[in-house]
Amino acid sequence: MKSYTLSLANGQSWNLTADGDAVDGLVKFASALGIKEGKKEGSSEIVFEKKSRSLSPLIHGLRTIYQKAMKSGGLVFHAGLIVKDGVGVVLCAPGGTGKTTCCNRVPPPWKALADEEVLVIPDSKGRYFAHPFPNWFYYFDDPNHKYASVEESFSLKAIFFLEQAKTDEAIPAWSGQAAVLINSETKPLELKDIKFDNAATLAKSIPCFILRNTLEGRFWEVVEKTLAQNFKPLLKPRHEDDVKFYSPKLLDLS
Repeated sequence: MKSYTLSLANGQSWNLTADGDAVDGLVKFASALGIKEGKKEGSSEIVFEKKSRSLSPLIHGLRTIYQKAMKSGGLVFHAGLIVKDGVGVVLCAPGGTGKTTCCNRVPPPWKALADEEVLVIPDSKGRYFAHPFPNWFYYFDDPNHKYASVEESFSLKAIFFLEQAKTDEAIPAWSGQAAVLINSETKPLELKDIKFDNAATLAKSIPCFILRNTLEGRFWEVVEKTLAQNFKPLLKPRHEDDVKFYSPKLLDLS
């Protein structure tokens, strides 16, 4: 019997256990999550069993963790996570629109801890934290890939929705627009109604921006200048164009 413990910033925790033929799968999964062997009293239990399909234990484990987090106000983003000075910034974009490229380009002291999947959760005080989760492409195709620990958490400072452009700039997104964009860039996990409610609450709690970026621009400097202004979430449109403004590269509302 082997056991590993996974804990999140909101206090939720799980013991992941397996025995027999299922142990190897659990060990690989735990390595990707960057979690340590052991058991934590009072944690929820996830038991890994040997399945005919190799993906089944992984999918079961992730779904269990993600669904419980979502029922507590969390969201699973298709996004990158960059961090600096203990705070995190989520970079959202559909596949092929520059998310991974941006994560690979950030210079020190910035660090890119995820380029595909980020779990965002609130704690009991309504503060939001971001946890980096693996890019599962590496899980199957790159056994030597180094992962960040999913137990690392960073105070979420802002969410940026990437758009390829000719200039680098950040445009505040009002909360109604941001809720729709957040909803479009997060996983439903059979909890669509909860997901949108969580997206709307998050959009009213964390400032969101459209980040227009060029292929060779220094977008991280735009992020830094934006963060330095300590924006609050924009709860109402500033003018009529804000109501109409949706990035066609992010969301097709036609």
